[in-house]
Amino acid sequence: MRTLAFICLLVSLLQVNAQSADNLFQQGMHLYTAGDYGGAVTVFELYLEKYPSKVGVWYQLALAKKGAGDLKGALTAIDEAVAAAPQSEEYFYQRGLILFDLQQYESAALDFTKCIEINFLSYRGYLYRGVCYYNLQLNDKALSDYNDALKLNPGSPEAHYYRAILYRENKEYDAALVDLDTALILNTTYFEAVLERANLFFDMQKTAAALQDYDRYLSKITFDDAAFNNRGLAKSKVGDHAGAIEDFTSAIAIDSTVAAYYYNRAGDRMMIKDYANSIEDYSRALELDPGYRNALFFRGKVKFKLGNFDACVADMELLLAKYPNDLEAKELKSSAESRSFIAKNWLYLLALALLIVNGIFLIRRRNRAKA
Repeated sequence: MRTLAFICLLVSLLQVNAQSADNLFQQGMHLYTAGDYGGAVTVFELYLEKYPSKVGVWYQLALAKKGAGDLKGALTAIDEAVAAAPQSEEYFYQRGLILFDLQQYESAALDFTKCIEINFLSYRGYLYRGVCYYNLQLNDKALSDYNDALKLNPGSPEAHYYRAILYRENKEYDAALVDLDTALILNTTYFEAVLERANLFFDMQKTAAALQDYDRYLSKITFDDAAFNNRGLAKSKVGDHAGAIEDFTSAIAIDSTVAAYYYNRAGDRMMIKDYANSIEDYSRALELDPGYRNALFFRGKVKFKLGNFDACVADMELLLAKYPNDLEAKELKSSAESRSFIAKNWLYLLALALLIVNGIFLIRRRNRAKA
């Protein structure tokens, strides 16, 4: 009887523990689904302290850590899942994505290759291996994988989008446009594709079309400094300097550490003759990037326009110290030196000119008298 009672108690305890484990896992999944990745990490780790052999929980822990921004922790967790289930396409796929986010493109490509080996119809394996190859500058391999991905899934907006990026880099603009148009037909809210098409239109000198897509993108995605900068460049190109300045200012408000944003705004300020603020922007660009040749050159040019010829000469001397064969800098320096000499000696030069004119007059007068 005692033996039977002990067995019943043991079974009861095991059922309670199993139920407790199940509740713990469900709690972790609830937190993960709600976007509380840190809370999910805590719960999954607590679960794995008790049940370290649960492969699926290692997988969920990896996803939660990735969501929380702990990519190295995510990699450690997914390694456990892969080691326990070496034939799982899903685990290799997720590890590949984590490695990609860590910019370990070669390792990521190997995991996506493993996806293809496990499942030769793995569309996502081909697609994301292609993205890895693109980042490794293996464009031919990338294109081959994008094509294979589209054979398996011709309705993939992502595959069309990534192939379009490659086509644009290769200056195959018409092919890129077809892919981006297709991506947006397949997914009308694919705003990354809207932005890429805007950049493509800009490259194709179709500025009006580019501005339409920039407007569409920025009406939804309002914290993309690069997009504001690019729209500013497009506005500048069509002569909307005030609009360009506004966009460059928006880009700077999001990220004030990019020298090009100040440089671009300085150029449009120069175009509307706001010379003082233009000089200030060029100077800020040079603070962020002391080797910014064009910022130094155009700051000198604005100083020339203001009549600050000595300051212009000083900027050109700084530029020529770095780029001694810069012909534009030599010409501007020479012009500034000449104008500076005139500005400083205009009374003397005026007097000299009057003497010359008077001398010519006297000679002509004498010649008439002799005649």
